[in-house]
Amino acid sequence: MPSKEHELTEEEFLAQYDASQYPKPSVTVDTVIFRKIGAQLQVLLVKRGNHPCRGLWALPGGFLNMEENLDEAAARELAEETSVSTDLLEEFGVYGAVGRDKRDRVITIAYAALLEDEVQEKAGDDAAECAWFDLRTHITADRLKIELKGATEILQAEVSWQISALSGRARSKEIITSDLAFDHALILADGY
Repeated sequence: MPSKEHELTEEEFLAQYDASQYPKPSVTVDTVIFRKIGAQLQVLLVKRGNHPCRGLWALPGGFLNMEENLDEAAARELAEETSVSTDLLEEFGVYGAVGRDKRDRVITIAYAALLEDEVQEKAGDDAAECAWFDLRTHITADRLKIELKGATEILQAEVSWQISALSGRARSKEIITSDLAFDHALILADGY
């Protein structure tokens, strides 16, 4: 037997709809920006200026504004934090593990781009610094080791990964170790 809800028009249903019944996670966007200098692949990172993870290196990104499309938010956050602008951003993954951010339930949509030109970065917004890091990887059947060499420091991460039976694509599963903020080692691994 249909409920009384089925007897309502859409306008009547929406007028009585209570969105507060459903908890809402926060939504962010993160960007993995690569460039090639000669044969060397580099990735752009920002040093977080605010808590949580203040002082740790992270991927450029931030919170979605309610009036923005996801790709607009990714481009805006990238430009605000690094002064780098590109229209080459491509969505490649969604990350929503419970506890991935200490502030709230946060789901992030990840974007990547490979820049052809040498671009200048400049830290802005809540980024204390931004810099290009040389990216080196070591791949085994079930692990990806990442080394990021900056001007003054070396960051390392290791993630487990597996090949998807459906798509044939490698996907990160779990962080083994990471010098990066949040779950950005997973996002970087998948972007790579």
